[in-house]
Amino acid sequence: TVHAQYIILKNAELQKIEAEKALLISEKNEWEHTYNAANQKISSLGSPKKWEIGTHVRELQKTLKSTGYFRGKDTGIMGTTTILALKSLQRAHGLSASGSLDDRTREILVEMLVENKA
Repeated sequence: TVHAQYIILKNAELQKIEAEKALLISEKNEWEHTYNAANQKISSLGSPKKWEIGTHVRELQKTLKSTGYFRGKDTGIMGTTTILALKSLQRAHGLSASGSLDDRTREILVEMLVENKA
């Protein structure tokens, strides 16, 4: 009957909508996981000062390298090359080129990591 066919079509549409909803929820969860991991990584870097040494500086260098802004060795020293890489990133994103890892620069690095899923 026409009524039975209508019910079958509506059920098929509902199943399709539920599948799309499940996919969107999955994508949202994946994005949140990626964002949280990137945010945690960048937050752990602190705000290293010039000539500061540490694993957090090495992680900053690796992060800048993964985004294409650092081409030096991962020395763990907040030297001129690292500061110039930060300035280059800041200029490219319309920020004042301070060379320091300020809040807005951290936000940009998080966004870049999320985009690259790095």
